[in-house]
Amino acid sequence: MLIGICLLALAHAAWFNHTADDAFISFRYVDNWVRGYGLVFNPGERVMGYSNFLWVVLLYPFALIGVPLDTAGRVLGTLLAWATLIRIYVFAREEVTSRIAAIAAVVILASSGSFALWMYGGLECHLLALLITIGVTGALQITNDSPRSRFIWLGVVFGLASISHPEPIMYVAPTAAWLWLHKRDRTRFVDVAIFGGVAASFLATLSLSAWLYYDDPLPNTYYAKALPLSEAVLSRGVRMTRKFLEDYRWVPAGVIAVWFVAVRGSLRARGWLPLALIVTFIVFFLSIGGDMLQYHRMWVPMLPMFALLLAEAISAICRPAFGVALAALAVVLTLPNSFSGRSLESLRKGDGFLEGAHRVGERLAKLPDATLVAANNVGIIGYESHLRILDMMGLTDAHIARASGKTVGIAGHESHDGAYVLDRKPDIIILGMPRAVTKPKPAWDAGRQGYPSDMDLRRDPRFAQEYELRYLDLADGSWSPVFVRRGFVVSGAWEPGLEQ
Repeated sequence: MLIGICLLALAHAAWFNHTADDAFISFRYVDNWVRGYGLVFNPGERVMGYSNFLWVVLLYPFALIGVPLDTAGRVLGTLLAWATLIRIYVFAREEVTSRIAAIAAVVILASSGSFALWMYGGLECHLLALLITIGVTGALQITNDSPRSRFIWLGVVFGLASISHPEPIMYVAPTAAWLWLHKRDRTRFVDVAIFGGVAASFLATLSLSAWLYYDDPLPNTYYAKALPLSEAVLSRGVRMTRKFLEDYRWVPAGVIAVWFVAVRGSLRARGWLPLALIVTFIVFFLSIGGDMLQYHRMWVPMLPMFALLLAEAISAICRPAFGVALAALAVVLTLPNSFSGRSLESLRKGDGFLEGAHRVGERLAKLPDATLVAANNVGIIGYESHLRILDMMGLTDAHIARASGKTVGIAGHESHDGAYVLDRKPDIIILGMPRAVTKPKPAWDAGRQGYPSDMDLRRDPRFAQEYELRYLDLADGSWSPVFVRRGFVVSGAWEPGLEQ
């Protein structure tokens, strides 16, 4: 049964068949590492434009033996997702002691479009999900007689999670509180302190290493994405949270409600720890204004927490038929989001842009090695072209990440500094997303608005004076609109007038 569920989850991921552009930023760091340039996006520029160090490290051996990194990301994502399903199932069978509850928990997890899509997504989502799941279930298995080595092991798990992405360090506090409340004596206090210290040591060590290597203890992505807490930020976070709940027909909220009723609010229920992590995550999610990546990327590590709540709820109900009906209802409400609706429409539209970005990247690879390209979505074109890339949104550029003038807009897309970009005199500027078009529309492309970084460029008179619209000829016969610096020659590019 478990093998079948894992295979269904794989089929679910294959249906989406999606790898995010942001994943290729990490892939480029790994590629440059293997090539001997170090952990950099552009050779010679030390900027920590990634926040998923452990994920990058895990990808490195694949690149070393020549496995394409998008393939490696899919393989790793699938294996880690399967491991999470297995861990949830085994924990529920051993601790909740209900086979139906165990099956229901993994079925609802595998039916989530968010869980499935990010198996192939190329980012660290399932690494985080597995480590957090191991950490939480490990904490739930701590007894009054558990040796200190268990707390050290638990600290290692949370520490590894925090160098996979920084926010899991927040989950140490509720986990420590859980462990302390179950045995409030001097020995447990020391054990909990050791657990917290071990967990924190991983992130502290990474920060120190980043400070020495990149001259900054924080990932550059923090500066690029961080906004002061405000009503606008919170409002966007609320909208993103509501969208997650609406896309899944409020099933996540329903799981929490059913769990609370099933355990009758008992303080002895184990679900309080997964619930505490969910609440901690929501507070964090609201404070940063949410996340815009497809199918609610940031919620993936929390999905196993909902599965644990569902397993305990079904076990507490003690009526197998009702448990089966409850799980079936959850699947019926959850699964349609993968096959119809606004989420899928947005994904397929985005996939069309990503396919075009691959062709644009392959075309850029034919330009001279010294070519400097300025763009917004830099993952795929950077990985495919190996050219120097100026990230106009600042994820991999230290100056733009820290530039002033950010306002609340599309999450992660607010940073910009058009004057700085033009001062760098890039040979090619790509506005909007890199894309392939079958029919050039010069008037539309010349006047098109886009990200804040694009509009900032257009406001500077030097952009119109120094750059001209051109269309790169792509391998499949399509074209890609770019702006070329006057005097820079691109063979094969079409020079249009501005008529339709």
